[in-house]
Amino acid sequence: MFTSSGVSAIKSTDSCTVLERDSYAYGGDFETQLCRQSGAVSRNNQTLLSGDEGKIEMGAEFGGGIIFYIDGTGMHGLIVAKDDLPSRFSGEGGEGFTWYDAEVACQTLEINGYSDWFLPNKEQLRILYLNKAVGNFTGNHYYWTSSEYSAEIAWVQNFSNGTQYLISKVFGLDFVRAVRAF
Repeated sequence: MFTSSGVSAIKSTDSCTVLERDSYAYGGDFETQLCRQSGAVSRNNQTLLSGDEGKIEMGAEFGGGIIFYIDGTGMHGLIVAKDDLPSRFSGEGGEGFTWYDAEVACQTLEINGYSDWFLPNKEQLRILYLNKAVGNFTGNHYYWTSSEYSAEIAWVQNFSNGTQYLISKVFGLDFVRAVRAF
């Protein structure tokens, strides 16, 4: 089913309808937008247990990574992997990940039993840039986002100055960081 904004609804939950990527196609508050952009509210139906309450805070290790966003309920949020994915072509001329490689690498990633990782969209990477100490980001690198401009072009996040750029999806970047929702 496609909405008038061109976004395909893929799942509904009590907290929001989860939509495939499109950071401009909907209105609403910022938290709802992040929920919709994340690609999953909880793909593995992870629920917070009473013993998890003290663990849910910015920068805490949880769910295979580090929490970098918590919604207004305090029950859902986003987790970033602790490290960049290893370069797809390391040792082979430094060609790095194409956008397509980055998408597949995140979708097939498994860390500590969690296999619901995805390539973050441009808004999620903007939040990570603003809180880059939380995600252990070092250096001034460009990271792929899942946000597409067209069939051939996607957005990248510059971690040296926070700027987002459009580049060809076949360009090789060495830096990719996966995220997941809880």
